[in-house]
Amino acid sequence: METAPLTLSYGMFLGASEAHREIPGFSVSLLSPTLRAEDVPLHCHQNASFVLVLTGTYLSSADGAGRISLPSTLFFNPAGTTHRDAFELAQGQFLAVSLSDQSCRIAAEGARLPTEATAFRAGEAVETAFRLARQCPQSESDSFGDLGRALLGAVIEYGGSKALVREGTAFVAAAGERAFAGAM
Repeated sequence: METAPLTLSYGMFLGASEAHREIPGFSVSLLSPTLRAEDVPLHCHQNASFVLVLTGTYLSSADGAGRISLPSTLFFNPAGTTHRDAFELAQGQFLAVSLSDQSCRIAAEGARLPTEATAFRAGEAVETAFRLARQCPQSESDSFGDLGRALLGAVIEYGGSKALVREGTAFVAAAGERAFAGAM
């Protein structure tokens, strides 16, 4: 008999938190793994999320990822994606970003997020995720929320075509101004 996957709520990831920031529309954490790959349960996240591997060896079934992913690989998982992605050993560091339902609704206005788990090895999304990782442990920064929206914009699709990054970033930033301005 199969057991139901563990469901993780908004902002929850399997790992020990090193830094955490809540910004309108996003929950951002720097974490280190606490379980070896064989000990990670089958699970899903209620909200869409990103994971950027900063250090360590990560095992994933995402589209575009090799079985083993090294640092600087960014993963996007749509809400409800069931997986057992994990670090090979309980060693490493990663950035985890949960997207609020509101962020996903805003991104869906005229655009769409990938519908499958997807890996990004380079480009605007990876660079933006690294900037988020560097700023996460620091004190409040006005640009931190902009980086969250830019990360989202870097992976949205227009008419089935990924990588219209500049238009996506501008769209999400403009939508974010009206939706997130009073969300604090």
